[in-house]
Amino acid sequence: MEENKFFKTVWRFNSVLFALVGLVGILIMLFAGYQIVKDTFRDRNVRNIVNVAEDQDVKEKWSLGNMNAIAGTDIVTISLNSDQSYSQSYYSKSGYSVRNYLFIDTKTNEKHWLLQTNKYLLPKFNIISEKSYSDPDYKAEAILFGVIKHDTDKDERLTTKDKIAIALSLPSGKKYEEVLNDIDFFVGHTMVDSETIMLLYQIDNVGYSAYVSLIDFSLSNKSKLPNIESDS
Repeated sequence: MEENKFFKTVWRFNSVLFALVGLVGILIMLFAGYQIVKDTFRDRNVRNIVNVAEDQDVKEKWSLGNMNAIAGTDIVTISLNSDQSYSQSYYSKSGYSVRNYLFIDTKTNEKHWLLQTNKYLLPKFNIISEKSYSDPDYKAEAILFGVIKHDTDKDERLTTKDKIAIALSLPSGKKYEEVLNDIDFFVGHTMVDSETIMLLYQIDNVGYSAYVSLIDFSLSNKSKLPNIESDS
């Protein structure tokens, strides 16, 4: 008799334990499902994307970015930013992008925009200087921009996957000049001397280098980078 009571007690305990385990499992599954649904339908925030689809309802907000002083000059620059909101299938998407730069001369209060249009995407802004940033004599010699103007991959977006133009301007933002167009990837730049920089870039899986004069922004000495022979 005592033995039967013992087994009944064990059976009841096991039943309660199994029920608790099952309940915990259900709660875990519900929580996981909630997280999946939440992630699926949440707003997606992305950078460096400009929606150019003509048949899509796009809400666009414009704002000024942070003010940055151009070293060695009386110039400050402020980016013009756009935040596009639009529906993408079953979720909403928000794209934040730099579309232009305002240059201000703090001595004369003269102001001008880098570009005469806000249609493009500007994902790159680099100060060109012969000195390192930590050097007390650091000053801007020019400014390098990456400018995406066309939807070359036909996905109805301007993104860093599209072909890019490389442009230079004076530290004041004047004398804007596109020195390279329709390149696939910009590797970077380096100073050759006080008046020349070297640009490294890629077009159709081929690497190139070229020199640019900081005097008149003319391009010279364009050449292919040597290929690396694959092992046979």
